[in-house]
Amino acid sequence: MSGADTIRVVGHGASSVEPDVVVVALGVEVTAAAPAAALQAGSTAFGQLRAALLDGGVEPHRLQTSHISLQPEWDHRGGRRPVGYLARADVTAVLPDPSRLGDLLAAAVERGGDAARVYNIAWQVSDPDQAAAAARTDAFADAHRRAEHYASLAGRALGTAVKITEGNDLGDGFRHRRFAGAALMASAGMDVDAGEVAITTAVAVTWELT
Repeated sequence: MSGADTIRVVGHGASSVEPDVVVVALGVEVTAAAPAAALQAGSTAFGQLRAALLDGGVEPHRLQTSHISLQPEWDHRGGRRPVGYLARADVTAVLPDPSRLGDLLAAAVERGGDAARVYNIAWQVSDPDQAAAAARTDAFADAHRRAEHYASLAGRALGTAVKITEGNDLGDGFRHRRFAGAALMASAGMDVDAGEVAITTAVAVTWELT
């Protein structure tokens, strides 16, 4: 077999699945005249926010402190001078029950007070194996269709597949296909829509030409 007797084609596949895990990033920001005061106030607010998550049923091992900082705040009008200190602390919470997200966010923001911040949410799939297998099947079929088309254009036919390569560099992973985002804030919490996550993959297949 020589390189002239083969054809290499990349196929792409995707399989949509409803996410069943949500990851939320939230924290507190407090400004005070002195660094110690900012840090103390931030620590108190952060403790209240964290306690709200735990009281809401989030297991301790699903919480991760992701950021802590203390830095001066500057007034750039008429020269650069410090006007206070900003303390920030962030936590990432993994929620295996997305239906509780709205209530947990509302409780955390209420307990954290004016210092509370919600930065981002991300949807995940706890068991992507079945969807990933479907995406691989789709990707291989796509590669085969493309290869057959090119072979027919060249007046040839496909033979045996001699090399198959799957990898991140070809474009696989997770992609949000439909996400409506956060909706309305109500007294009972916030309504959110999980949408769908598309698990994607790509495969490069080399066939002999006959």
